[in-house]
Amino acid sequence: MQVREVLSVGDVLYLRIEDRAAAEGQALAPEYWRAVLALRGRMVTLSVLSDAGRPLTAAEARPVLDAFVARMQGANPSRPADP
Repeated sequence: MQVREVLSVGDVLYLRIEDRAAAEGQALAPEYWRAVLALRGRMVTLSVLSDAGRPLTAAEARPVLDAFVARMQGANPSRPADP
């Protein structure tokens, strides 16, 4: 596994990863994007992977992950601070 790119946008850490380890029973492209963020007091990771037969480029996969992050943040608003 190799981390190809790391960037931080707001409170989200984005990683572009290449993982060539064999995934038994799965034909996945080796490169994917992962986001690491906090939601409702928990650390969450979200990933966008693609089929090896029709791999997404990094430029295609990143907007999909951005949309995924935005939907998860919208569905899990921060809890109000304790009094």
